[in-house]
Amino acid sequence: MRAWACAILIAVAVTACGPTVYEQRTARIQALQLDLDAALERWRAEVSLRRFPTSAEAARDLAARYADVYARWGLRADPLTQAALAYAAALAARVDRREISSEDANALLGKMRADLDRERPTLAARHPANQAERDAAMLAWWTEYWTARQHAYQAVDRDPVSCRTAPAPGTGSAVACF
Repeated sequence: MRAWACAILIAVAVTACGPTVYEQRTARIQALQLDLDAALERWRAEVSLRRFPTSAEAARDLAARYADVYARWGLRADPLTQAALAYAAALAARVDRREISSEDANALLGKMRADLDRERPTLAARHPANQAERDAAMLAWWTEYWTARQHAYQAVDRDPVSCRTAPAPGTGSAVACF
């Protein structure tokens, strides 16, 4: 009888000491971030080795690597991440055509990413339990943001970057820039 009581006590103690749902979710998010960081580092290594013939191909490759990582985790990038990747690809095409320097393109992209990174936690906090509502809120915010600031993010006047919110064919991305 004492052995059963001891076994039950141990089972209860082990169950009580297991990770909480919050801890499991946090660990999963951290692991996803590590996977994304590793994909970025591998991409940067290939860029430094000049494995991509054009900047646009490099930008598309990074977006594809991120999509692969998210897919492995059963996820997809949020609309703000998709917008930043789409905008980066549009800028890269203009760098390839020598309409803008890579330094200027990186400065524009950095400024936009700072704005998106600043707003993302607020939008996510408004809809913490519902991914579809969170994505819709991010997409609505992006549409307003781009409409209000698109002139500030134009690389060149004669070939302005145009961004639209609609599923892009082939990628499923919510934002397409060209």
